[in-house]
Amino acid sequence: MRSMDSAKNLLYLFTTQQYHKHKLSMMHNNLLLNTWIQLVLTFSFCSCSSDTISIHKTLRDGELLVSRSKTFALGFFAPGKSTSRYVGIWYYNLPIQTVVWVANRDSPINDTSGILSIDPNGNLVIHNNHSTIPIWSTNVSLPQSQRNSTIAVIAKLSDIANLVLMINNTKTVIWESFDHPTDTLLPYLKIGFNRKTNQSWVLQSWKTDDDPGKGAFTVEFSTIGKPQLFMYNHNLPWWRGGHWNGELFAGVPNIKRDMETFNVSFVEDENSVAISYNMFDKSVIARKVVNQSGFFQIFTWGNEKNQWNRFYSEPTDQCDNYGTCGSNSNCDPF
Repeated sequence: MRSMDSAKNLLYLFTTQQYHKHKLSMMHNNLLLNTWIQLVLTFSFCSCSSDTISIHKTLRDGELLVSRSKTFALGFFAPGKSTSRYVGIWYYNLPIQTVVWVANRDSPINDTSGILSIDPNGNLVIHNNHSTIPIWSTNVSLPQSQRNSTIAVIAKLSDIANLVLMINNTKTVIWESFDHPTDTLLPYLKIGFNRKTNQSWVLQSWKTDDDPGKGAFTVEFSTIGKPQLFMYNHNLPWWRGGHWNGELFAGVPNIKRDMETFNVSFVEDENSVAISYNMFDKSVIARKVVNQSGFFQIFTWGNEKNQWNRFYSEPTDQCDNYGTCGSNSNCDPF
């Protein structure tokens, strides 16, 4: 009996040891598996946070470019209630998606097959359904001396929301989104015109909240006579900001209070006329927008309520609309 009990005890001890060894092995394997999953997720996150497209790296619908400081993102989006897809830039770190630039604003994609890439000619292009003809392109030509360097062309999203196409090794800029604004004026982006090349930097409203196509209203400088800031409705004057008098636009005296918030830079010389701004307080997030209802508005972000607050708007009433005043400059807004 004692020998049988001893055998049982040995068998129990052996079984118990095997069980604990198996349990430790399982725990070790699980630890390795969890570590591997974490590495994969970390690697995936890092790759998604890239701010650059190259000839070897495309951007598909569902992927993002994120600027280095995590301020802006670029990717495919559907505006409002629309199901159409566009390539745009928006604030990455705000809870409300606010688009500040759109590439293919008049050429939407009807599904999620869109791809943003750099073609063999060095252009940034958008394709869908693997079509050979792009629906949108930067449409630039590389200088003859650089045409053998297309493999070194990259597109980079900067921390000020400027998408820059350039030769990587020389940093030569070929094209940039700041030269092609849509409806939003951001810090360091300019509006105006180049006297030498006849290039204009114009803001143009969306058609509707659901359609970022080119709308009816534009904000730009007149190119005839002394440069003045205008808003046009289908090429007809809608509102006039007037000329820059060295401190502010003559037709917008109330904007003087903005000088405490916005650092405005105005340039007028033989080459160009341009205005831009940046913030004295870099922690303030602000944007200026021409909307589809015919208003040029300034918004600042309120962190307390997590929303955009309207800081300023023109025209302020019907009397501010161009050509509204009657004889003797009298106007009754009612």
